[in-house]
Amino acid sequence: MDEAFVIVKTKVPQLIDALIKDEYTVISPKKTLNDIVFDEIQNGSEFIDAHTLVGPKEFLYPQFETLFSYKKDKKIEVSVKKDYKKQVIFGYRSCDLRGMQRLEDTFKIDPYYMKRKENTIIINFSCTTPCEHGFCKNLGGPSAQNGFDLQFTDIGDCYFVDVGSEKGQALVDHYIQYFYDATDEHVQMKQERLNAVMEKLPDIPVSGIHNEIKWDDPIIQDFADRCIMCGGCNFVCPSCFCYNATDIYDEETKYGERIRDWDSCLLPSFTRVAGGENIRKEDTARMRQRLYHKFAYHFLIYGAYHCTGCGRCYDVCPVGIDLREFILHVRRATK
Repeated sequence: MDEAFVIVKTKVPQLIDALIKDEYTVISPKKTLNDIVFDEIQNGSEFIDAHTLVGPKEFLYPQFETLFSYKKDKKIEVSVKKDYKKQVIFGYRSCDLRGMQRLEDTFKIDPYYMKRKENTIIINFSCTTPCEHGFCKNLGGPSAQNGFDLQFTDIGDCYFVDVGSEKGQALVDHYIQYFYDATDEHVQMKQERLNAVMEKLPDIPVSGIHNEIKWDDPIIQDFADRCIMCGGCNFVCPSCFCYNATDIYDEETKYGERIRDWDSCLLPSFTRVAGGENIRKEDTARMRQRLYHKFAYHFLIYGAYHCTGCGRCYDVCPVGIDLREFILHVRRATK
């Protein structure tokens, strides 16, 4: 899609109010107590254009989800949720968007995820200021090239609006009173903003690292020795998708549910199997799996690194494990 528009910032809350009036559930960053989090908003004035510690992943891939329920009586009756509300996720960041694309490498055959995605409009926001610990420069950069329905880029009093899909174009057409055509001057302003933030981002050389990681690299052991295996890095990561599935059944009522919930490859119980055996019982083995998945396995299968360079894992890590340190170490060792 090559269409481009501009929306004045003061019109954005009005657009959100119109979406809510038309029965869209709108998810965006909002102030909650002393933090800014992604959540459903009730009116446009709640929207905040801000980067969040935890992205909007859970609104496409919930932290806890009932896959189906069942009743065991004379026969087993199974019920699967089929109604998915239409929603607009307003305020994605490019690292979150690329995380969503990495999820879809795996979940493209998952009916629960894909049905929810079909009912969702993704409005991405380019980053015009660098995150404190972000390193997305060589992992896609602060502005996405695809995967969004609309993409907003702050150019001062307005947002430049790129159209990325037919759904995005349909939204603009339906609410055209809030948009006007972009000019060459707007295009230049957008590019200047993006060039400026690219210059400020750290240059962490990622390309080719999948060929350079060593199985017994001492930094893996160092990270494992420091790690307390809390799983925080996995839970804030926009691309991590590991989950556990559990049946909760009440013998008295004969009613049960199968629940899917997020899990972490760093937790000791993650690879424990029937009989109590654990194929990755050592901390080092679990840390190696995480690093290889981010920077080798996913690339070799799908052609893209699983890490999006958001830096959130470092933000939440209580012992300061830094993937930038890992990348730079591997590159120095290679040289």
